[in-house]
Amino acid sequence: MRQPQPNDRYQNKNGQRVTVKSTAFNRISFIREGYSSECVYPDSRFLAEFIFMEGGHA
Repeated sequence: MRQPQPNDRYQNKNGQRVTVKSTAFNRISFIREGYSSECVYPDSRFLAEFIFMEGGHA
C-alpha cells in the first residue's frame, strides 16, 4: 500500500479531493479542496477513507 507523501492528491468515495500537507507520527495533515483549514487524521483512518489519485501530485 502506498504511503501518503506531501503534495499527494487523494479522493474519497464521494469524489471529494484532498491534498496531503504533511505526515508525522502516524498522522496525516491534509486540506480539503475548497477549504483553507487543515484536517488531521490517523493514518489508518485516512487510508481507509481516501484513495490515491493516479497522477495525483499537486
